[in-house]
Amino acid sequence: MGSFPIYPFKDRIKFWNNRPNLTTTWNYNLAYALARIPGLEVHFLTMAPLWKTKVLTDENLTIHFIGHLPKLDKLDKLTNMRYSCSILRRYLKQLKPDLVHGSGTDHEYGYVAATCQLPNVITVHGVMKMIGQNAPPPPKSVVWQYIRHEPMAINAASHLISINPYVDQQFPEFSGEVYSIPNPVGPEFFQEVKPGERNKYQIVFVGKIYPLKRVLNLLKALTRIKGRFPEVSLKVVGGVSDVGYQDTLERYVIEHDLRDNIEFCGSQPQDKVMRIMQESSCLVLPSIQETAPMVIAEAFAMGSPVIASDVGGVKYMVDDGENGFVIPPDNIDALAEKLSSILKDSSLRNSMSEAARQSAKLYHPEEVARKTADVYEMILNGGRS
Repeated sequence: MGSFPIYPFKDRIKFWNNRPNLTTTWNYNLAYALARIPGLEVHFLTMAPLWKTKVLTDENLTIHFIGHLPKLDKLDKLTNMRYSCSILRRYLKQLKPDLVHGSGTDHEYGYVAATCQLPNVITVHGVMKMIGQNAPPPPKSVVWQYIRHEPMAINAASHLISINPYVDQQFPEFSGEVYSIPNPVGPEFFQEVKPGERNKYQIVFVGKIYPLKRVLNLLKALTRIKGRFPEVSLKVVGGVSDVGYQDTLERYVIEHDLRDNIEFCGSQPQDKVMRIMQESSCLVLPSIQETAPMVIAEAFAMGSPVIASDVGGVKYMVDDGENGFVIPPDNIDALAEKLSSILKDSSLRNSMSEAARQSAKLYHPEEVARKTADVYEMILNGGRS
């Protein structure tokens, strides 16, 4: 159970909202990879903008798009999540699966899985209590319900899949079994990039545009290195979550004469994001809060070095000086210095590119699915539930 991209199915099912910006690719990648394992029958349950539940089978995966009333977030806020939880519990009672895997405490799925009367395991993706501290949602947001329910899910669970050691550290109170399995990257990212395809002066940021991502720090770092690298260019890829912050970025670009160096690409389909990453010499992620960013693993799969802030689980993904650089958060001087190092040194770029590709192997969906299926078998063959 978990959040699931529905846009790919818009031509087969008439949703009242196709949610093109819903990009929980880790669930999508894992579900399809699990469904390819012989002998494993996989059903994925997700709340969907439908009046009536629709079920379809795609490449051996059975997807249950569970219908609900409009304005689900408001209903969950008013009912303290009882509305969506009751729907999922009733559905599980009818389906009678051997095991329930709840993906994420950032929605209702992890809580429902942990509190159901069936063998279960939950995966923590975003650590909600840290989001509440570092990037508090608006007071009336349903996200506060997820933040309050996270410790209840953790306390109720006996089995937890940790996508990064950082997750383990955030829940010292958890006394059950912990399995270390990262989120999977889509198989399409694991393709060879020819040397001539990359622009050594192009860098890329991929993520939502809001203050927590610190894109302004990246613009300031570019200002500092532009004199030395006049051809440097930055592509900012991602939807705008904070219009005021986007306005600040655009004013900065104009005031510092960066219009020829920076392109705001907006939200893009995955194939376009892949092409931009293929063309770029490195990915930069200067955020002040992350758990285990999927975009880092995706960049590695394509052989792109990464420069990222030392926050959350980043240091467990980026091996400083090997497949990229880890820098102190909000340190613009360090960011400018590491950008310069990658732009000026082709041998460093090449060695980091190869190291990145090697690092990506553990994020391959077939590898992640195999480890996840082993956890399922372990739980069903005598593990605690």
